[in-house]
Amino acid sequence: MKTFETSTAHKLTWRRGIGLKNTFELYSMDNIVGRLSIEPNRQISLAESAESSWIFRNSNFVSPNVSIWTMDTEFVAMFDGNREGNGILLFQDGTRIKWEKAQKLQSEWVFQNLVGESVLKVIPNKSDNRIIGTVITIPEYAESSNIIMLILLGWNIIYLLDSMIAMKSLTSKTF
Repeated sequence: MKTFETSTAHKLTWRRGIGLKNTFELYSMDNIVGRLSIEPNRQISLAESAESSWIFRNSNFVSPNVSIWTMDTEFVAMFDGNREGNGILLFQDGTRIKWEKAQKLQSEWVFQNLVGESVLKVIPNKSDNRIIGTVITIPEYAESSNIIMLILLGWNIIYLLDSMIAMKSLTSKTF
């Protein structure tokens, strides 16, 4: 895995891991810069970059509520989401970042600071089997020490939301 270089990381792509279900790889050009592996029960995800690794623990099956831990079991942040997927990421130092759908009818998601400035955008792509999503980092925030973790967390939340929608449709069918 290559290091996440902010100079080339303004447009990244998500691809499915080859042969591995629930594994996604983040590419900058032709280089893997991140990986997200989601346990089949969707409660634990392993997020990796060349710089660091995290454990994402989802504690709710109705809405995404994810705690973020380093591999050394140090608490980093807590994402508290609602049923639509919008929510607040609260870091241990008190910093808050919003996660929300950019526009109601589009599938674009965005992390924003509390002033409303975009930090990064995540755009799922359901029409292409190879590239399944795009990430656009905003140049002013690309140097942030948390940017790669935010990118991995954003994709994790999108996956959880898709799983929750699928479960809801299965349980709402009447026989």
